[in-house]
Amino acid sequence: MNEASQVCGKAAFEEGRGRAVEWAFLDGTDRSRALFEQALTSALSQIRTGWSRATAPTSGAAFEDLRATFAALEILPEKGLGLDFVSQEAGERIGAHAVSVWHPNYAGHLHPPPMLPSLVAEIFIAATNQSLDSFDQAPAATTIERLLIEWLGTLAGFGASADGVFTTGSTEANMMGLLLARERAATTLAGWSIAADGLPPEAARWRILCSEFAHFSVRKGAHVLGLGDRAVVPVAAPDGSLSGPALAAAIERLLQDGDRPIALALTAGTTDLGSIDRIGECATVARDHGLWVHVDAAVGGALLLSSHARLLDGVHLADSIAFDFHKLLFQAVGCGAFVARDGRALSALSRDIPYLDRIDDAFDPGPNLVGKSLLTSRRFEALKLWMSLRALGRQGVAEIVDATLSNARRAAEAIARSPALELLAEPVTNIVIFRWRSPTADPAEVDRINRMLPSSLWRKQTAVIGRTTYRAAPALKLTMLHPNASLEAIDGLVSAIETGGRELLDAHD
Repeated sequence: MNEASQVCGKAAFEEGRGRAVEWAFLDGTDRSRALFEQALTSALSQIRTGWSRATAPTSGAAFEDLRATFAALEILPEKGLGLDFVSQEAGERIGAHAVSVWHPNYAGHLHPPPMLPSLVAEIFIAATNQSLDSFDQAPAATTIERLLIEWLGTLAGFGASADGVFTTGSTEANMMGLLLARERAATTLAGWSIAADGLPPEAARWRILCSEFAHFSVRKGAHVLGLGDRAVVPVAAPDGSLSGPALAAAIERLLQDGDRPIALALTAGTTDLGSIDRIGECATVARDHGLWVHVDAAVGGALLLSSHARLLDGVHLADSIAFDFHKLLFQAVGCGAFVARDGRALSALSRDIPYLDRIDDAFDPGPNLVGKSLLTSRRFEALKLWMSLRALGRQGVAEIVDATLSNARRAAEAIARSPALELLAEPVTNIVIFRWRSPTADPAEVDRINRMLPSSLWRKQTAVIGRTTYRAAPALKLTMLHPNASLEAIDGLVSAIETGGRELLDAHD
């Protein structure tokens, strides 16, 4: 790029108030490219400034405070403020209240610091703006996604007949698994076309089984698919993992009651415990009864690339699997995939789309992926995974996943040593569940402090930790997603939780 174009771009960026058509687009000209480079430079500068100011995992601000701050800014001013101004404003005002996902005391959710290859990929994704509904909108992106889906099918042990699509995450992918289960039940049990006629009368007795610790998206999916929350039958899992005998007994009870189980939703990495259902034995029971077997591997899917792959033994018996790469594979949100063992099942999602279909063309350049997805327009999320896998290699990915699980065990050990904390379950993946306790406080007070502690730590900008309910009592949880966290940092987080609980107790006395 010549010097004149660079100067022109810089001037346009700093002014950014001329005719919008002259500066607002990356249009292939030297001037627009220079402007884009200046915009990236400014954004990086704002991010660096934010990093230097962010010494806590959160600003501690509440919604009403932030609403008052941002409501004072006119959303659509009559005349634009310029790209330089709004970029600085985003860094100073919005960035100041972004949670610091990289902070070792940010341990509340399955929401990791994204790895660098993923961030670089995001720039490519946004700048090229490919849309994966049709091949002619995203030729390279379509090809990369297809190759990754084939690779994921092999990773899961599904074989050459597998097919799938990238998703926004496992909520979408879990719904796809249940949708295909519903479609198969309609066809095989009722000789019915849901696409043409909606749900058959028999659907009122269809049931979906899952562990009591399954993700809420299973219930949401059943609701959206017209089966209703009552169609979901949670099965007790005393140790956190659904077992074959418990599943078989639950299926028998449903059959005796006149209900028809159609699907089993297994979990490889529950949100509250990080536990993994006994996939092999449960899948065998389910297949014996003709159930569709779906595995929600949002958390545990990454273990297939680590030394812990044995925890997913039997996953090859599933009919479908959901992956979330923006969890233990540290991708920027949202990046997931759905893979079916028999790709023909995805035909349930296909529709005739005249403005996209090219069946009458003499030359068909490539496949349209819209017929495999719940969505139409889709971003090139697959690039993030592609670049990350190639940049790190199998050894690098395994190192990161193994280190993350190791840190969860270290946190559990620190909690077990603490007289103020009670470890409720040994960690299987990267989630540690526990309670604050006190020998001098009554049970109601202990429950109150466990409910209040996450919010108190948030307001004080000390830590972001999770809260849930376990065995009918309020509980706390750490979601460890910092593979490079030191033992001192982990001990510091546990110490901060101890102190926070003690302060709440003292304030109430």
